[in-house]
Amino acid sequence: RTVRDEADADMVRIGSEWTQQLFDGPFYRSRTPAQPGLPIVNLVFVQSREGNTIAENPQLLGGGLTDKHLVYEGLSRVDADAVLSGAITARSRSLVLSVWHPELVKLRVALGKPRHPAQVIVTAAGDLHFDEGLMFQEPDLRSILIAPSSAVAQLRNRAARAPWVDII
Repeated sequence: RTVRDEADADMVRIGSEWTQQLFDGPFYRSRTPAQPGLPIVNLVFVQSREGNTIAENPQLLGGGLTDKHLVYEGLSRVDADAVLSGAITARSRSLVLSVWHPELVKLRVALGKPRHPAQVIVTAAGDLHFDEGLMFQEPDLRSILIAPSSAVAQLRNRAARAPWVDII
């Protein structure tokens, strides 16, 4: 439980009555940079007490389903303009990196954000499921692939039917 809140003016409190009850207080992010137009980015690394950072399911690292849904897939994304993922995670055919609980969706909308943050995927080889991956099927869902120069031409050819997918 939160014993003392020492956040200063450099921190932005994020939450609703619903999230604050579950999280035991507000969630914080750094104040938006002074330069207008810069995206809001939250970076989440999940690590077990033993130092493990890789798991099929983040809840296996010790925080359980509450951490997975409320923090990892919720409060860390609710105010973000984009969610960054590696290619192994993005190979899931049903994945969209967003918030899903109705209370979190409502909070995202209240913060003036579009329904889903942009999907930013870092890939070395480009072995993603363009034809089947849900995040690449919806034109209104912005997807950005970051790849080495050697993989860009191949990725652009594979993503030709999805011009809404940006490749950098």
